[in-house]
Amino acid sequence: MESRQYNKIRLSLEMLRENELVVKMLRRIAERNGIQKTLRTEADPLTEEELQNHVRLLKDVDSAEVWNSFLASSYNLFEFILRYDYKIKRNIEEHVTLFCQLVILHPNECRMTGKYAIYQNIEYPIIYAK
Repeated sequence: MESRQYNKIRLSLEMLRENELVVKMLRRIAERNGIQKTLRTEADPLTEEELQNHVRLLKDVDSAEVWNSFLASSYNLFEFILRYDYKIKRNIEEHVTLFCQLVILHPNECRMTGKYAIYQNIEYPIIYAK
């Protein structure tokens, strides 16, 4: 007895949009296999306040200066931010905000290790400079 041949069928989005017969066939196959269409609910419209840009400025921090200092160090980014010598005392939320900003501003210069660490119940990725 020979095993049944299995061929993958690859459908393009354009084909699905343009060919109603393919869509009907896929619905019939889904129904036969017990797959039901999930209902999608529409989100409420965004308010004017939500559409406004929210910029959070960190007091007395030059992110370019912090980044350049980080590039010269051998620490991971979060550890570096915690150890950096700021002009004023900072809280953990400001450290996390700065961490996120630097990663967003310099994604191509960050080397992600795939490892994580925890500091005060905050899990963060270990990131080094390339």
